[in-house]
Amino acid sequence: MKNRGYTLIEITVVILILGILFSLSIPTFVRIRGLVRQNLMKDGLARMYKYEQLNYLEKGKYYPEDYEDWGYMYITPDNKYYPEDIKIENILFSFPKNTRYFYYVYWYKWGGFDIVSNETNSYIVIYAWASVWDGNDLDGDMEYDFWYVDNYQEEPCPIINDLANDGSWWY
Repeated sequence: MKNRGYTLIEITVVILILGILFSLSIPTFVRIRGLVRQNLMKDGLARMYKYEQLNYLEKGKYYPEDYEDWGYMYITPDNKYYPEDIKIENILFSFPKNTRYFYYVYWYKWGGFDIVSNETNSYIVIYAWASVWDGNDLDGDMEYDFWYVDNYQEEPCPIINDLANDGSWWY
């Protein structure tokens, strides 16, 4: 009876092939993980915009009760809201802990009245961004990922798309 086993060279070749396959799959994994994070951000931006629209329909303004003509709100990835004097209970949306992006919401009223509805005009813009400089990059490179929604662009729109296929900075 002959004892048959694998030689050291055969095992080394198998390990080498597995290593090559693994190293080829890492960039794809990083890109897919970045796309998932980016899609979560787009969903968050769209949700924030819809909640602000609901607030506008209900109260006639975009901003919380404690602001009159203009204001801003800054939300960090660890779900802290700034300025600190803003009343969180007046905000209709919230994010899960450890969200990946920074969010910035800015709203204001501008002078004049809308001829049709006889009310002042209001504007809102919501930004979301991630970068290696802020410690929340998507895919380990040095590029920003920067998106927004506003009154004129209701679906998330890129200013800088970190994961653009063509390698261009501006989308």
